[in-house]
Amino acid sequence: MSFFSTPDDSDDEGFTVRPTFFMIDLNELAGGGSPASNPNSQFQSQSNGSDSEVIGYDDIMRFFNIARGAVGLANMIRGEARDETLAQAAHQANERAEREEERRREAEEQTSVAQAVALAAQDAAEIAEAAAEAAQAAAVVAQAEVKATQKRLKLVEELYRLGIAPDREVTDEEVRTARLGVGYVNDMTNIGVVGDQNDGKSTLVNCFRGVAHNAPESAMTGETEVTRRSAAYPDDRHIGVVWHDISGGGTTYTTAWRYYYNQKLFAYDKLVLAHSSTLSELAVKILKICKYRAQECIVVRTKADEHIRNCKRRCDYSTVEEARHDFVGQVRRDTEAKNAEAGEIRELSPAYTDYIVSEMGITQLVCGREQSRDPAEHVIDEDALLRLYLIA
Repeated sequence: MSFFSTPDDSDDEGFTVRPTFFMIDLNELAGGGSPASNPNSQFQSQSNGSDSEVIGYDDIMRFFNIARGAVGLANMIRGEARDETLAQAAHQANERAEREEERRREAEEQTSVAQAVALAAQDAAEIAEAAAEAAQAAAVVAQAEVKATQKRLKLVEELYRLGIAPDREVTDEEVRTARLGVGYVNDMTNIGVVGDQNDGKSTLVNCFRGVAHNAPESAMTGETEVTRRSAAYPDDRHIGVVWHDISGGGTTYTTAWRYYYNQKLFAYDKLVLAHSSTLSELAVKILKICKYRAQECIVVRTKADEHIRNCKRRCDYSTVEEARHDFVGQVRRDTEAKNAEAGEIRELSPAYTDYIVSEMGITQLVCGREQSRDPAEHVIDEDALLRLYLIA
């Protein structure tokens, strides 16, 4: 029903308008005023004698429509208020959403900035770490170069002490010429025996070959005999081996290299460095030259039986075995000390083993003789020397 609808147009469910007269107190309705004049209204006094008046249908409908209009107006006002409230709420919600979106964008921007800063810091840390590693590597390289330079300088200095120019190399032509001069036998193992005078070089050559000292084919020996010229001796017992008895070093050469080169020691496949006492300075230098040139050199301590007997006599040992144990221990300790004194120069540090032998010890093995009854002549290092280095 609209604001100005009539009773017939009512769409209110269950609402029916009847043309009925109602008793109503006009004074009460009008608030104590006089009754309204209406030509269509009829007034009738009640039988109870009261002052109530009868209101007609038109008045009732007029009052009803007024009430309906008031209700509609109230509803309209309430609807407008509700719409305005909803609009305000929607507007506030939109503003809140916009603020939230702005905060979200700001948070994302801050997060992006923080991430960018973190990535930049990480990149900077990685760059710094790489720079530190590069600097450390450069320092290691520089330190290695300094050490290498120091080693090269030490090597050059030591080579000069040996009488070798740093750029001195033995040419293939020099080797070929030297081998022609010393009687080198091709397709054979040519072993040169070298050492100081009277250290038993010639005796070693004869013992290795199993030849008596007085045999025509023996190398010349003798306490007063000094070998002036090198000689080659074939070995009938060990096929493929030729022994070379090289003249003693003496003291006539100013440098070890001069002796090494003039004696053409570079011409041989192997060298046996014989010595009967502590290695001389010349012998140690010969070892260093062989190490520098990558030439095999075996150190042999000769005359072990004589040293054992002398040790027993000097130290007043009751048995030869005691003297033998003492002598062998002295040689081992002396070898360790010499190796320790070799220095830091790897190219010139031979780290040798000193093989202790005697004439009778080698002869027993080579000629297959029974062991001597004299403990001083028993085998010490002869077997290892023959099997592992010389005859193998």
